[in-house]
Amino acid sequence: MPEFNPRYKTIKQEFDQGVSVRELTQKHQVTVSTMYHALRLRGARFKPSRNGLKLSSKYIGAVEMYERGLSIMECAKYYNVCKHTMLVALRKRGAKIRSSIKPGKMNNFYRGGGVAPTGIRHLVVSAIKKGILVPKPCEACGALDSGEQPVHAHHDDYNFPLRVRWLCAACHHEWHKHNTAIKRK
Repeated sequence: MPEFNPRYKTIKQEFDQGVSVRELTQKHQVTVSTMYHALRLRGARFKPSRNGLKLSSKYIGAVEMYERGLSIMECAKYYNVCKHTMLVALRKRGAKIRSSIKPGKMNNFYRGGGVAPTGIRHLVVSAIKKGILVPKPCEACGALDSGEQPVHAHHDDYNFPLRVRWLCAACHHEWHKHNTAIKRK
């Protein structure tokens, strides 16, 4: 075993007596990672943070903010950390993370009507590959299919999967803002 710095002679005993790593780092004026390394060299065992080590008091109100309806991103901005850091902090503190899928009108892409069932999209893609349907320029503005603005196969009525109108992404979105497609029966 390598020669130990005499400065850390008692850290293992102190740690075993219940002194926290944070308190040891302050006492010996070293970083947390240096203290963990020194303790590991001396055979210390660490419990996962959820099973006994104290949680940082830095995010003390984060769970309450999140449970009252703020998003993870809003909590992260308040504490000036990234979204992932806030997500980890909330999970460690036992917050029940909400689904990011928003139903109905809460969803930005909600148009109030039917959404093409997966089978219809598959039929259209197959028909394009077989040459049954041929993509054309946008019927509303004349835009051509490009990588930046693709032309979509739009359905006014989902009961007729191969009856499509070709609309660019902008015109397609605009159509659905003001209209509703007929749902499949």
